[in-house]
Amino acid sequence: MLLIAMVIFIFSKLMNIREYTEIDKIIKETHKYSGIHPVLYKTFLANMSLATDYMNNDKFKNSQTALVNAVNNLNDIVGYMILTDGDLINEVAEISDRLGITFERILMKKSMNKGEKYRSKYI
Repeated sequence: MLLIAMVIFIFSKLMNIREYTEIDKIIKETHKYSGIHPVLYKTFLANMSLATDYMNNDKFKNSQTALVNAVNNLNDIVGYMILTDGDLINEVAEISDRLGITFERILMKKSMNKGEKYRSKYI
């Protein structure tokens, strides 16, 4: 019985690590835009860090607010680009959407596990 509980615990921890790794991979994709507006990019990273911290402390609404701010920061970077290629706008929008959806899936899962209601914005 104890062995089964340990296996379930380890498996659930590995699933959380995998989900966070997916978010980290998406954030790493944004690094190529960090030089366009460094202050705005650092604000994006700070908001993502806040979103993660709030989520880890079961403050789901605060986490969502920080996530929305981070996604907005990332989308605002496009305004500082000298655009000769419209594909860059679409690329940033796609990354932002993927980040919002991926993060909210985790938020929804965690809030459901805690029995709290959660209204998604991106899903």
